[in-house]
Amino acid sequence: MTSTSDKLREGIAPLLGPNYRLWAERVKTVLRSHGYWSAVAPGTPPGEGAAAQELKDWTTANAKAYGCIFLTTSDEIQTDLARLGTEDGKVLWDYLRDEYRSTSVEARLQLKSELLDALTAPKESMRDHIGQLAGLYEQLLQIGKPVDEEERCIELLWSLPSAYRGFKWSASATTSWTELRSKILEAERSLKREDEKDAKTRQDAAFAVYHAPSPAKSSGKGGTPASRHGGASKDGGSFGGACWLCKQKGHRFFDCPHIDSAQDFISTKVDGKKHQDTAIMAREATPQATDDPADVDLACVVGASTMAGHFILDTGSSRHIVADASGLTKYRKANPDTGIECANGGLMPVAGYGDLVVTTQAGLRIELRDVAHCPSAIGNLIGGKRLTKSGCTIAFDNTSAVVTVGKSGQVLMKATVVGENWVVPLESAKTDSVMVASEPSADPETMHWHRCAGHVGESTLQALAATGTVAGMPKKLGPLGFCSDCAEGKIARSKHPRIAIGEREHRPLSKIHVDPFGPVNLKDGQALGGAKYGLIITDEASHHVWVSTMQYKSEAAGILKAFHAQASTRYPDKPISRIRTDNASELNSADLLEYWARHGVKVEPSPRYAPQSNGMAERAVRTITEMCRTMLIAANLPASFWPAAVRAAAYVKNRVPATGLKKGETPYDALHGRPPKPERLRMFGCIAWAKIPEAQRTGKFSTKAMPCIYLGPAFTNASRLWDPISKKEMIEHSVVFDEEGKAGTLLEKEQSRQYEQQVAQLRALNLTGDDAQVGRVEKEPVRIGGQLEVGEGVRAAMQAVLDEDAAPEGAREAME
Repeated sequence: MTSTSDKLREGIAPLLGPNYRLWAERVKTVLRSHGYWSAVAPGTPPGEGAAAQELKDWTTANAKAYGCIFLTTSDEIQTDLARLGTEDGKVLWDYLRDEYRSTSVEARLQLKSELLDALTAPKESMRDHIGQLAGLYEQLLQIGKPVDEEERCIELLWSLPSAYRGFKWSASATTSWTELRSKILEAERSLKREDEKDAKTRQDAAFAVYHAPSPAKSSGKGGTPASRHGGASKDGGSFGGACWLCKQKGHRFFDCPHIDSAQDFISTKVDGKKHQDTAIMAREATPQATDDPADVDLACVVGASTMAGHFILDTGSSRHIVADASGLTKYRKANPDTGIECANGGLMPVAGYGDLVVTTQAGLRIELRDVAHCPSAIGNLIGGKRLTKSGCTIAFDNTSAVVTVGKSGQVLMKATVVGENWVVPLESAKTDSVMVASEPSADPETMHWHRCAGHVGESTLQALAATGTVAGMPKKLGPLGFCSDCAEGKIARSKHPRIAIGEREHRPLSKIHVDPFGPVNLKDGQALGGAKYGLIITDEASHHVWVSTMQYKSEAAGILKAFHAQASTRYPDKPISRIRTDNASELNSADLLEYWARHGVKVEPSPRYAPQSNGMAERAVRTITEMCRTMLIAANLPASFWPAAVRAAAYVKNRVPATGLKKGETPYDALHGRPPKPERLRMFGCIAWAKIPEAQRTGKFSTKAMPCIYLGPAFTNASRLWDPISKKEMIEHSVVFDEEGKAGTLLEKEQSRQYEQQVAQLRALNLTGDDAQVGRVEKEPVRIGGQLEVGEGVRAAMQAVLDEDAAPEGAREAME
């Protein structure tokens, strides 16, 4: 027996994201038909004091609505919904609406294209046709682009088939959608009844002709034209009804002598302008038009009106034309005698020229240069000759025309047949940049998440966003654009052929790759923790990486043993079977080889002078070091922070999709068999305000937080920070982030503060007074780089104070 939930879900395809509009309409229709929609809209539960039955009905409706919405989504979306932790159907509906209902230019173009298709190719049933248009108008309303009722009525009249031409005349003054719908349905029923009568008449006439053929032919001279529906001529019998158009009896609408003038009036009502030869009118207005070919272009399509946001593709035109100059940039007036010659010999005056940036249905932004502004034109036009002259190719078939870029084959725009014309949907996109078929500009939000994710590539960032595992990151990001930090930190040589070394492992931790890097030599000072070397361990199956830093190479053996012990404890069902290393002596010591042999791990050293055979480890080192370098550049931090940067880079890399895995899968997923808990990524090197413990605060009104440098996550809900005052690394839970702040600025500020403090301490010693003639100097101490430089006399006086252990408290460090 089929349950109620199964019945609700029948005929509803799962929500995948792009099909949200159709999915939402189907779910809404099903819930309304079963009386459960009130749980979603308005979605207000009964108030206090409500009757028990009312509460029970509400609970049932909410449960049914929740189940219908949840169970008609894909597995990935159900995972997102489960994280919401709610059983309220309205909450699910609002979440999905905000997540998947797009208001972008591409979404508007798609809706406009669907609306154009519906208007130009109406369904056979007028009820279905009107319902389809109503649904599209509703979607435009939801994305903030409503169409007023009068305009909808005009477009509906415009879309009716030719059999309704007489009806258009009689209903042209109707501005109510409901009233017009009723009239159209009634007209449809009348047409069907008339068709049935005509069919019977044709059958009787055919029978009569078979027995007694008439000498006159319907298509010859002396006959009358047959009706559009194939009805008999006037000779076949008089028409007893009244004409739709002139209301006179005795003839049908198709035989009415006033049909031509009526059609002109309908065109004026629908399009707002008369379908007359504007080019001829323009020529009469400018009788002194020049005959200079340089001032005359050719346009074939004249007098063909288009809907807003659409252009006619005219293969015979050598000029792009618009009637409205509001979207043009770099506008310049044309010479008074400049005009465009039309195919009928008329001349259409040109008011000026400009550049027009438009967005195609595919989201591509293109610039049409030197577009002619012709106020007398009643439509927009794309010049086909101008496109082919610029290297484009136009291919036609029965229903569409495709314009492609000649060399690359990239689709530039696509036109569909509307009446006798090829129409291209284009959305005006005003911009100050000059581009021709260029990529969309960078999205600031995408650049922000690119920096938070350790400057990973755009495709990887988009894949990470689609997983929904990063709190606050939208599932769809805009274009990344150019990142100068990546260009400075990631430039590399061209690829070399890869060396095949057998099948890749499929079980996590079955085979690991190990590769050290360093030494990292610094010009000034030491790195955090005194580190000079790094060691990267990569799992071949999952691409998961672990990073450790070392002060000496000899520490590598101990790190590998500790890693093996931790992996055996944490992943007992994933024992390490093989390990691939390079020929570094610290990785092939007798003690370490004996350890691997004792634990049943096979060692596979790389051949000499062939680092490509350990390519996975080499690539991991390159990825981590490039991310580290780029993150340090972006944060304006000195190279001494590289140990913290490589740890943060490894953390991010394990949580972004990897190219060698399934689509959208991250190394963390592949290793643990589940995605990580959603968490927010923070920008490495940003300012993090850490709470000062009460025990360390000097008073009730003293500062409660101190600025630190964010070095990456430590563990759940904890951050790794650098205190520039104590110059120590610490882990804190209570942190407020300022991602606009730069670590380099904070370091410079702290160095200046310490410099001033050291100068004040030296002055407190009074080393330049009369009692210390030996140490007398003639200039103030100066700061050179990160050091405080003083004269030789002051140096000797300070050394004497230090030898006598008479330095004031707090000044010894500065003097040393």
